[in-house]
Amino acid sequence: MLLSVFFALACPSLTRAGASDEALVRLLIKKGLLTQEEYEALKKEAEVPPASPTAQPPPAPLPGAVALPPSAAQEPDGTALVDRLRDEVREELRRRDIESVGVGLKLESETRFRSHRDIGDRDRGSSSETYLRAAEVDLAVRPLPWVLASLVVKSEYFGADTTNLGQAADATPFIDEGTITLQDASFPVYGVVGKRTQPFGAFFGDERWATEPITKDAYEVDQPGLTLGVFRWFPDTGFEFDVSVTVYRQEEQMSHLFESGLFDATTVTRSSTAGLRAESDHLKSFILVGTLTPNRFFTLGAAYLTEPGDGRRNQSLAAWVSRTWFGRLTTELEFMAALDRERYVRPVTLADGTVETQRFSRAFEEKALALSITYQPWRRFLLGGRFEYFWDDGLAEAAGIWSVRDRASLAASYTFFERDEISVRIIGEYRHSDIRREGAARDAAASDQNELFGKVSVVYK
Repeated sequence: MLLSVFFALACPSLTRAGASDEALVRLLIKKGLLTQEEYEALKKEAEVPPASPTAQPPPAPLPGAVALPPSAAQEPDGTALVDRLRDEVREELRRRDIESVGVGLKLESETRFRSHRDIGDRDRGSSSETYLRAAEVDLAVRPLPWVLASLVVKSEYFGADTTNLGQAADATPFIDEGTITLQDASFPVYGVVGKRTQPFGAFFGDERWATEPITKDAYEVDQPGLTLGVFRWFPDTGFEFDVSVTVYRQEEQMSHLFESGLFDATTVTRSSTAGLRAESDHLKSFILVGTLTPNRFFTLGAAYLTEPGDGRRNQSLAAWVSRTWFGRLTTELEFMAALDRERYVRPVTLADGTVETQRFSRAFEEKALALSITYQPWRRFLLGGRFEYFWDDGLAEAAGIWSVRDRASLAASYTFFERDEISVRIIGEYRHSDIRREGAARDAAASDQNELFGKVSVVYK
């Protein structure tokens, strides 16, 4: 069909609207349906004179053939033919435009029980809540083969008092992701601009669990940024690698650390939170990351992050590996380590009874480990176990506060409906946390935390 259109456009004897045809040709070239070289070649082919100027009589009709009326069988100037072909081209372009737009929807309802409403005050008792964990609308548009625009609008914890991290819940809708990706399959260099979870860490979790690993709780960078990378995939072996550098503003990773619920952040704070300095608002934060995927069952990666801080830069290192065995058993390991940290602050009561904010005499370089194993006995059913450990580098002891020592989780999920792009999944998870308690926290804080989560998730992608 398209070849007929090209021939009709290239042949001036078939149409009187040369200018509009040229505009249509430019549109076809822009849409990638025709190249300039192909158009010139077809134009030259159309200009070749016929082999014999002698008119040939029309062939005799075949037996049983239906003769067309003269108005349809003969179109002296070709205008009707060109108009019909133009309509077909427009319909083809409209169909391709529809296929280049993707829409997704996710709704998650969650019920949660906690043995302690507040880890820092064990006398406050337990808590239970049911709420809309997430409502998410995704939109993806690909105007060109090498341009992808993605937008994710999300609301979380509607009807809940607190998040799973123990922070106050806010159900106000927000832009969770808004990016423009420039990447061509034939060219290794790519770029990403906009807001997303920047590429520091793997954060193994997703739909297999009701909760996130502590590595994501403490080290996620959810901030607008600029990424420039190199990606190569070798189809013969399945091997691929990805190396990129990202720049963003502010001190997002450190903000996540103090909102992670892994230690008492009401007593120990950052100097910027205490009003002793202002956070950096320039593009001075960087991430360097590399991942290798020898095959679809094996992935490993490492990343380095650096952000401005109080008198020194806050630097972190991440490393992770994932391996699937026999198509059913998956092991995942992720390790995060602080390479350098600013000095935190705390309130100190002086001899005269006044309270003064003072910096600690040293920095505390924490570490976090997350190890998970999931097993899929059959296609729609998953079982998982996860162990996590948090080294606070003596922070709880020095400040007389509580901090999470380790966590253990058991989870099961079942997809009871799956058809085309729609799936419905139920997830159950039990999580136990052991708590360090030092100083005054020995008498006030809970020694452990037990939590139960139940989630129903409906996804359309």
